[in-house]
Amino acid sequence: MRWLRPLATFFAVTALLIGVTLAVPRAASAGGRDDRHGAGGRECVTLTDPAPGSAGADGITGGPGGTWFSRGGSVDRITHAGTDVFAVPDAATADVGALASAPGGPVWFADRGNGRIGSIDARGRVTVYPIPASAGATAKPQDIVVDGRSVRFTDETGNTIGRLDPRSGTVTTAVVPTAGSAPAGFARARDGALWFTERAADKVGRLAVDGTFREWPLAAGASPTDITADQDGAIWFTQTGVDRLGRIDRAGRLTEYPRVGGPVGITAGPGRALYVSLFNDGSLVRLDASGRETARWHLSGAAGPRRVAEIDGDIWTADAANDLVYRIHPDCTQPWVSADIATRSQAVLDTLAADAPGCSVAFAEKGDVVWTGVRGLADVANAIPITPRTIFDAGSVAKQFTAAAILLLAQRHRLNLDDTLADHLDGFPAWAQTVTLNQMIHHTSGIPDFYGIFDAKGYWRTDHVTQQMIVDALRAAPALDFPPGSQWVYSNSNYVLLAEVVAKVSGVDFPTFLRRQIFDPLNLNMVVDAINPIPGRAVNYDMDTGVLRANDNERWEPIGEGALQTTPSELVKWADNYRRPRVGGPQLVAAQLGDTVEIFPGGPRYGAGLFVGADGRFGHGGDWLGFQTGFWVSADQTRSATVSCNSSAIDINDIGGQLNAIWVNPPA
Repeated sequence: MRWLRPLATFFAVTALLIGVTLAVPRAASAGGRDDRHGAGGRECVTLTDPAPGSAGADGITGGPGGTWFSRGGSVDRITHAGTDVFAVPDAATADVGALASAPGGPVWFADRGNGRIGSIDARGRVTVYPIPASAGATAKPQDIVVDGRSVRFTDETGNTIGRLDPRSGTVTTAVVPTAGSAPAGFARARDGALWFTERAADKVGRLAVDGTFREWPLAAGASPTDITADQDGAIWFTQTGVDRLGRIDRAGRLTEYPRVGGPVGITAGPGRALYVSLFNDGSLVRLDASGRETARWHLSGAAGPRRVAEIDGDIWTADAANDLVYRIHPDCTQPWVSADIATRSQAVLDTLAADAPGCSVAFAEKGDVVWTGVRGLADVANAIPITPRTIFDAGSVAKQFTAAAILLLAQRHRLNLDDTLADHLDGFPAWAQTVTLNQMIHHTSGIPDFYGIFDAKGYWRTDHVTQQMIVDALRAAPALDFPPGSQWVYSNSNYVLLAEVVAKVSGVDFPTFLRRQIFDPLNLNMVVDAINPIPGRAVNYDMDTGVLRANDNERWEPIGEGALQTTPSELVKWADNYRRPRVGGPQLVAAQLGDTVEIFPGGPRYGAGLFVGADGRFGHGGDWLGFQTGFWVSADQTRSATVSCNSSAIDINDIGGQLNAIWVNPPA
C-alpha cells in the first residue's frame, strides 16, 4: 500500500448515523443556568489513567508544576504534557499515602510502609525523614499538614500527633489521650488548632496551639476518616462506618448528617461549599454550609474515590481501587454521567491493548465535556500514554470547518455559493467554469480526487507532496469525472480547492482565517497544519504490511480536506456551535445542515462538510496515515461524541458503535 487513502471516512460515520442514536443521559442538575462557560465549553470532569503500577492513586495535592498524587512507591505529577513519575527511595516497601504542600514549597508525603515523612521538589529531588519507632513498632503516618516551617502528621502506630522540623530533621510528638485511637485524618483550623479523626476510638480530637487536647465521642462504629475546616471556621468530618458526616462549630457543638454511600474524603471548596467522596457509591457530592446536597458527579463503580482536594478552584479526587484521578470543575452545573455508563464506556476502550496505539474519547452535553476516556500509547517507542490532552490529526473531520469558512465569506458577501471555481482561481481548464462552490461543498462537482491522480503517477506516501503540487495537478486535469450536479462522489480535491478560495478571497492564508474567525472566537485549541511538528501529538501507526509501523516519515501536506490537529474534547466543544451558534449565527447552521444532497437511497445526506442522518443526527469521520477520528452530534445538537485513535489497525467503527450503543439506553 503506498499510502492510506482517506476515503473510508464516509462508511464508518454513515453506519453509525443509520444504526445508532447518540443520546447522552441527563441527570438532576444543581442549577438552571444553561450558558455556563462561554465560548468553547470545558471539561466538567477530566479523567487521568496513570501508567500501570502495583498500587492505585491515593493521596492528592496541588504542588509545583501541576497536581501531585501518590501511588505506593512513587509520587506522580500530572502536567499539561502528561504524567511524571518520581520513585521514592526503597520504593518496593513504600506505601505512600497522604500528600500536602504549601505555596512555593515542595510536596510532602507520608510513607506508611517505611515509617517516614518525605518531600519532593519541582525537579523531583526526594528527601526523607524517618519517624522514630514507638515501642519497637514502625511508625505509620496517616495524614500530614504543612504548618508554617514545620510538617505535622498523625501517626497511627505511636498514637501521636507528630511535628517534623525539616531544617534539623528532628521529630517531636504529642500523645493522643485515648490509647490506641489510631489518629488518621488531619486538618488545621483558622485559629491554628490541629483537628484529627480517631478511627479506632470513634472520636474526633483537637490539639490546641497551647498543646492541650480535647476529644468528641461519636457513635460506636463511626470510624471517622477524613476531616476539613470550612471557611466559617467549622470542622467537618466523614463517619464512614455509619454513613454520616459530622460538623463541630466554633463553640464545640456537634451536629451529624446522614450521607449514604460510604463517605470517605472531604474538603472545603470555593463558595463555602464542601465536597465529599462516596467510596461505595463511586460519586462525589457537593454540599452547602448546612450539609444539603447541591450537586453530584458519578465517577466510577463501587470502591471508587477516596481522598479529595481543592486545587486552584477545581476539585480533585483519587480512586485507588481503579487507579484513576479525576478533576471536577465545580461550576459545571450539569452533573456527570452515571457510574454504570462511565464504567461500561471505559470497558469498551479497555478491550484495546494498553501497550499499543489506542484511542481517546470525549462526550459532551451543551458544550460541557462530561466524560473522557483513554487507552493505549501515544508513542509506542517511548511508552508515552494517551491522555485526554493528546492531539490527533482529525483527517476529514476538518471538512466542516472548510465549509464553514466558505459560508462565512458568503454571509459577508465576499463570494456567492453559485460562483464557479474559475471566478476565484485562475489557470484551470474550461471545466472550472461549470463547477460551483456549492457543488464542491457537497461533493457533486465531478472534480477528480487528487489521491487517484498521484496514485497514477506512482507517488508513495513518503514522497513530498505539497498543497501547491496538488493544486497544479488539478489544474492539469483534462476533464471532470461526471457532469457537475449529476451525482454524489466523495472527492478530497473539492476541499483542497475550497481552502485556496478562502485564502484568495480573504487575503490571509487558510489556517490563519480559521484561527481568527472560528478557533479563537470559540476558544478552541485547534490548528490546521500539515507541515510542522505538533507538540503533544500522538505518533500515527499503520499495519498495512502486517507489522506496526510509525508514519513518522509522512510528507503529504494537503490542507482544507484535512490537517486539523486537535483533541476529542475540543471537537465536542466545537459541536456546541451547532446548538448555540456564536460563530456564523443560525444562518451558518442552517446552511451546513439544511442544504443537503442525497448520497444513496435510504442513506444519510451530505451537507456542508457533514453527513446528516434522516432523523437529524450528523457527523463526519476522518483517517490519515493511521490517524482515525469519528465525530457525531445528536439531532437536537445538545450532545456530541468524538473518538480519535492513532492506528489503522483499530476498528474505530466498532469502538464508536459500542460507545454510542452504551449511551443510547442509559439506566433509569
